[in-house]
Amino acid sequence: MRRVCNWAMTVTRANGKPLLEHHSLGRYSVPRTANPRRALATYDRWLAVRAHTDDVDRQGLFGCFLDLVEQLGWRVSALCAIHADDLDLVGEGDHPYGRILKRAETDKMGVQRWVPLPQETRAVLLRILDQNPVVGTAPLFPAPRVPGKSWTRHHAKDMLERAERAAGLAPLAGSDFHAYRRAWATARKHENPKDVAAAGGWLSTDTLQKCYIQEDEATMLRVMSEPRRIRSTGANRNKNRSSGLTTATVSAHLTPTAVHSFNSSGRGDLNPGPPAPEAGALTGLRYAPLTTSSPPRPCASLAMRPEGLEPPTF
Repeated sequence: MRRVCNWAMTVTRANGKPLLEHHSLGRYSVPRTANPRRALATYDRWLAVRAHTDDVDRQGLFGCFLDLVEQLGWRVSALCAIHADDLDLVGEGDHPYGRILKRAETDKMGVQRWVPLPQETRAVLLRILDQNPVVGTAPLFPAPRVPGKSWTRHHAKDMLERAERAAGLAPLAGSDFHAYRRAWATARKHENPKDVAAAGGWLSTDTLQKCYIQEDEATMLRVMSEPRRIRSTGANRNKNRSSGLTTATVSAHLTPTAVHSFNSSGRGDLNPGPPAPEAGALTGLRYAPLTTSSPPRPCASLAMRPEGLEPPTF
């Protein structure tokens, strides 16, 4: 509605006045869904659908089309509009298996660039040319009833839905080919986002990372299991040693409710402490009550300090 009102404010009537002089919707923020539904098609789903592509396409091209969906990750409209002269299958330099042109007029964002082909995608394109030998501006996926025209995204969507039904799969809510595009992006989350956006046809990385790349438990487990320990530099170590900081001086500032034990590497472990001893008592290097009237200083960071980092000076 806001877009309609904004458009109406740009239209001028015969009397020179705008169709709509102002509207109040601009003062209200658009409500956002906290957890939007963004379906993702797994590789297992793709395999199940791929097995039934020949059952739904008399031209015998939908199987190769679905291969390109899985390998290129482009929008379905851009895939439908690939022409023969968009292919450069002469391998050289940075594109040893050839390259493919993503034309601006078929791209939602108006992006035009050459994308290098992997070996398996080159093989798919050669199979398409064997099935449909065309040159020049002829489409790789010709419309079955309109000579010279390419498939529409509606035709491709219809075949996808029929293949999913043949495979016994329920449709993904609110998505068709976009679910496979999200899978393509998520499978490449370990690569540089700018390169992923360029290869897949995103104008920037914002939409790619916000709406397409999704979290998965395997990656989260790797994040939790493979930390990169933050170590102090040699200069900082020497500075801490020269300051005369000892475990006893750190213990003198600990609260009676916490116990810090330090090993030879200087790493501290924060554990529940025992009841407070008598005032002024010092139990080795493990415990000491506050001996000054000043408020206790924060010590939580001591327990979270990376391995090898010397205790800070209070």
